Amino acid sequence: MYRWAALSDHWAAATLRRVRSAFLQFSVPVPHPLAKLTLTVYLAGRTVVKFFVRVLLCQPGFRAYCSSYGKGLVTSTHLPWVHGKGRIVAGDHVRIYGRISIMFAVRYSAEPTLEIGDRSTIGHNSTFVIGRRITIGNDCLIANDVIARGREQPAAANDNRLLARGRGERRSRLRREHRGQRDYQRSDVDRAANDV
Repeated sequence: MYRWAALSDHWAAATLRRVRSAFLQFSVPVPHPLAKLTLTVYLAGRTVVKFFVRVLLCQPGFRAYCSSYGKGLVTSTHLPWVHGKGRIVAGDHVRIYGRISIMFAVRYSAEPTLEIGDRSTIGHNSTFVIGRRITIGNDCLIANDVIARGREQPAAANDNRLLARGRGERRSRLRREHRGQRDYQRSDVDRAANDV
């Protein structure tokens, strides 16, 4: 039927195509002041709805996932996606913006842990895959689209660090703890290295 209406030379098919085209191109002429008022009302309503979604649904939902959390925890209007069972420990004034994913793999540890330090911020579309432990220090900024993996060995980002998805030579210098010793590991975040 759709193919007939799209390709046929029959008068009924041609009429259907004209009606569809007129429907898709239909618009109402609106004076500019009225258009601005409509936009203002829409944006105000959206802001109010997002405020209540964030305060009444997403922040309490993320707090329910946390084993412990400090004061001033703020999330956006998206509830972080958490897969598997593990511990999330959030410090004071942690900010989580946009959609993030947290995946726990009990293959490496009975209680995988994600620890987020005080005043740290996690950006949109960041992903954490925790086998044993990932520790984000105090005053860290995890930019958008970062993938952090802490599989066999614990992984850590020291205090006052920026972890960003890089291109080419832009890399993040991060600390990894391995067998009780601390050494520095250069990790190409753009290729989503195995450790943070």
